[in-house]
Amino acid sequence: MVTSLAELPARAGFDERLNAMRQCLHWLNRRLGEELTLSAERGDRIIGSTVVALVVEGSRAACVWVGDSRCYLWRGQRLYQLSRDHSLLQ
Repeated sequence: MVTSLAELPARAGFDERLNAMRQCLHWLNRRLGEELTLSAERGDRIIGSTVVALVVEGSRAACVWVGDSRCYLWRGQRLYQLSRDHSLLQ
């Protein structure tokens, strides 16, 4: 995931970068699903990945995440959870 996200071309605007990241993460999710199918045929049944990324431009920021990792904001001596797990348990 890190390599795929790092290889994304620089985009002109904040929204374009976020959209490119979302598309990349959706593509990677499909690839992991395909790999899981192949792994199951070999007897390997565990595969997955997780990512949390913060995109910042000027005064704007966006948290992008996949999986069971979380994004938090520390402000005014308080910790705020910004994301929820992408899992069946939560």
